[in-house]
Amino acid sequence: MPGAWTLGRNAPSADPLEVRTFLLQRLFELADESDHEGDVAFLKRLVRAVGTEALDLPPFPDVARQLDRLLRQRDVPIQKVARLAEREPALVKRIWQQACGLPFTTRPTNFQNAVARLGFDTLWQIAMRTCMYDAVFRVRGYEQVVKEVRAHGIVAAELATWVASETGGQTYLAGLLHDVGKLLVYRAASCRPGQPAPRPELVQQIALAHHASLGVLVSSSWKLGEQVSAGIAFHHNPAAATPAQQPFAWVVHVADVAVHTAAQARAGVDSGGLLALLEIDAISFDPARTIAQAHTLFDQLDSSSETTLGKVRRRVPASPRS
Repeated sequence: MPGAWTLGRNAPSADPLEVRTFLLQRLFELADESDHEGDVAFLKRLVRAVGTEALDLPPFPDVARQLDRLLRQRDVPIQKVARLAEREPALVKRIWQQACGLPFTTRPTNFQNAVARLGFDTLWQIAMRTCMYDAVFRVRGYEQVVKEVRAHGIVAAELATWVASETGGQTYLAGLLHDVGKLLVYRAASCRPGQPAPRPELVQQIALAHHASLGVLVSSSWKLGEQVSAGIAFHHNPAAATPAQQPFAWVVHVADVAVHTAAQARAGVDSGGLLALLEIDAISFDPARTIAQAHTLFDQLDSSSETTLGKVRRRVPASPRS
């Protein structure tokens, strides 16, 4: 069985204007070619979303942005961090879930204690992930696949920072959101009972072919920066990126391949991921250890009451391959 990472396509560019033009043209063509009522309605919903700069998405969580700025400062008082985090109910919920879960044996005495228990790095990661749990991505009929995309992104984000020997920042966000475009597709495909539904094969075709392009538009809408957009745009084939974009895109690609490899192995499928990683010489990393780390992250995900993986984030540097 081919690796899941081989089924998707790059965006045509990391420039949101070029990407939007490309997507609208392709979606209009597909709608014109179809006489299936459910398919046409699905494609029109997707066209409406792509045609707006905000994609009908809420803004990137304001508290997450403020925490990002605050945690970049030195010697930040934990009281100040906790007060800011308390302003976002969804964030408070996930902080409590993680602070009360494994490997802790006792509950924190208060919210500030919960924040202290997790640490600022893990808090930052939870804050960045709040966008993936927004109600806009809770789509009827696609609950399981949305859950899988979210889990894949969380593990890929952790793994990308591990490969890059970083603790977060744009590498984490690109790994987290490299497949977020699929969530837009599933949202457009979801319809009320009694409405004509699109054919599942078309939904899957659009999700695979255009999720990177849609992800570029999400990154642009949320003003996450050109590097995040490039990592999303070219995570299937980093060689198509500009020389300046390629190292970053390769990190996201390696994480994507390793996470798919681990996920397919857990399902009893050999995807050939190790051989694919062994062929990559654009960046220095250890393919076997990278896949092993992906398994570790999945194990941590399985044992956690909330999908937070910060406890295994720190990387032991691997020896460069010969």
